[in-house]
Amino acid sequence: MVELSIIVPMTGNLKRLEDTLVSVLQNRPEKCQVVVVLNQPYEDPYELDGEVDFVQAPSGAGLVECFDWGVTASKAPIVHMIAAGVEATANWTDAAMSHFVEPDVAAVAPLIVDRVDRQRVLSAGLHYTSAGAICRIASRTGRPVASPFRGPDPLASFYRKSVLDSIEAMPHIGSELVAATDCALAVRQAGFHCAFEPESLLTGSRDLLGGSSAWREGIAAERLYRRWAKSSEAHGSWSGHAGLIALELLQCPLHPSMMGRLAGRLWANLGFGGGDSRHGIEPFSRQRENVSRPSQFNPADSHGSLPTRAAG
Repeated sequence: MVELSIIVPMTGNLKRLEDTLVSVLQNRPEKCQVVVVLNQPYEDPYELDGEVDFVQAPSGAGLVECFDWGVTASKAPIVHMIAAGVEATANWTDAAMSHFVEPDVAAVAPLIVDRVDRQRVLSAGLHYTSAGAICRIASRTGRPVASPFRGPDPLASFYRKSVLDSIEAMPHIGSELVAATDCALAVRQAGFHCAFEPESLLTGSRDLLGGSSAWREGIAAERLYRRWAKSSEAHGSWSGHAGLIALELLQCPLHPSMMGRLAGRLWANLGFGGGDSRHGIEPFSRQRENVSRPSQFNPADSHGSLPTRAAG
């Protein structure tokens, strides 16, 4: 019986995908399924079809949307998303999987550290403030900074599939951090918990921490705040939120992209940029028909050498 489905989305960078896939195949646990979700053609130069389940998402699909397609194709009760560029280490799933023995645990955040300097924490999950700011819990030392934990980072996360199928999370609109935070808050609203597991270790690089466009981030962040401000999960503070926007305004001379973020917030407040939590929200893992494997490939330059699974 398959116990874990490991979902690796390809979102445009072939080298990162193959580096991640090498690490997963070298360290994968028993009784697992590996799902590679493609948002562009890929020729499978190492002939992994049959060992790896390839799923074709719409061209140009983002990280969260590719994960959604992977969840639909998954066979296990626990799904693990690992973004291209993040690499697995030996036995990285064991400690995380142990949390799911508890029936009220719906998600687990692993620890992501810098590949070159493993004392530098890139992410120990996400923190969401009452003002509406999303922060990665990270530090330059071996331990994460002390911040209230909310949920897993979109770069790497474990979820109980049945919970993802049941909760209502905001549709992905271009911000992975917002989508992951919304999912974590929805998990808590449904009566489940998110856990952090430092023994579940993955590595990455700082360039993976970049976000989407400032405009889209602003729209998504404002919609998220307005959805959850009155909830017991977020404990929203309108005065704190106003202070956050004022701070972003003051940062505009030093960070011109902040103007795009503020414009996105304004656009969302005017009622544009999509529906809210009362309209058009679909389950996080939407059931799709005709999930297919790619049949026509357009080769790209390949890098590295992907291992095949050892016998036995």
